[in-house]
Amino acid sequence: MKLVLNDKSFFKECDKSIAKIILEVFLHTYHDVIKLAKGKIDRAVLSSQKIETIMVNDSYGFPVWRNDRSVDLELIRLFRSLCERQELNVVTNDTCEVSFGAIKDGSLLTAVLKEYPLLSFKTDEKWENTNIDVTITYIDKPSEIITIHNFYNELKQDDIDWINALPNEEHLEKYPTPLDLKNNLTVALPNLLFHDTAIKQLASEVQNSWYRLLFNKLIILNDYFNKANTDHFEKDKFPPRMIGEESDATIARFRSKYTFIYNEEPYLIRFHARYTGNSMGRIYFVPLMEQKKGLIYSLTTKLPTVSDPKLDI
Repeated sequence: MKLVLNDKSFFKECDKSIAKIILEVFLHTYHDVIKLAKGKIDRAVLSSQKIETIMVNDSYGFPVWRNDRSVDLELIRLFRSLCERQELNVVTNDTCEVSFGAIKDGSLLTAVLKEYPLLSFKTDEKWENTNIDVTITYIDKPSEIITIHNFYNELKQDDIDWINALPNEEHLEKYPTPLDLKNNLTVALPNLLFHDTAIKQLASEVQNSWYRLLFNKLIILNDYFNKANTDHFEKDKFPPRMIGEESDATIARFRSKYTFIYNEEPYLIRFHARYTGNSMGRIYFVPLMEQKKGLIYSLTTKLPTVSDPKLDI
C-alpha cells in the first residue's frame, strides 16, 4: 500500500508564513504515518506532479522552501528522502468518474482504483477530514459512494486505528496469487469458511490486477471474526462504508438469489464487503458469530438489488 498525494489540495491564497507551515505540516504528517505503519504503508508516495515543484501559492512552495535557511535540517532530509522515493503516477479510466463535489478524478481516481489513502496538504476545510466520501459514476452501472481515508495533520485515533487494521504485508506476500490463496485457505484465513462458489471464483475469475484488494478485505474480515466477542455482527467495527447490509425490500424480491446451501444447511445473505479497484466487487458473507467465523459465498460479482435489478451472479 502507498500514499496518494492529493493533487487537489496544493493551492491556497495565503502569506509566506502560512505557506511554510502548510508544507511542514505535510512533511510531519508523512513522517508520522510511515513511522506508525511500520512497513504496512510504503515510503514511496504516488504523485501526479514532482513533489519538489509543488507551490502552495504563486510565490512560495517547495522550490523556495528547500532553500529557506530557517527550515530545520531534519525536515530538509525528510523532504529529500520523500522526493527520492516518489513515483509519478497519472491514472485515467474510461469506465468511471470519481467526484468530490465539483472536483473530479486526478488523485481521487488513483486512490479509489488502488484503494490507497490520500496524503493532503492542509489548505482547505474540505481536506481537513479523516474520511473523504467520493462518488463513483459508472457508464453502465449505478453510481456508488466510496470513502477514502485521508491523512492531513497530526494523527488522530481514527488514523491510528485505520493503520493498525491494515494487514501485514508479509502475510499478503505469502499468498501472491489467487491460486496460492485457494490452496491455503484454512491456513491463510482460519476464521473464514468458503462456499464452493467462492472457491471456484478464486480458481478462475479473480484477476491478479485486483487480487490484493480482495485479499486485503478478506484479511480484515478474518481478523474481525477472530477477535469477535459478541453474539451479533458489528458493522461499525470496520472502515467506513466497507460493509453493506441488504435491504428488506431487496431480500423480499430476490430471496432466492441471496439463499444458498452449505453443508446441507440453508443460509441467507444479509451482508457484503465492498472493494473497488478495476472491478465492482462484493464479498457476500454470513456471520456465524457463535463459531467466530464468516461464511463466504461469493467474491467477484454483485447480486441484484431493488435499485439495480439487472445485476446477477
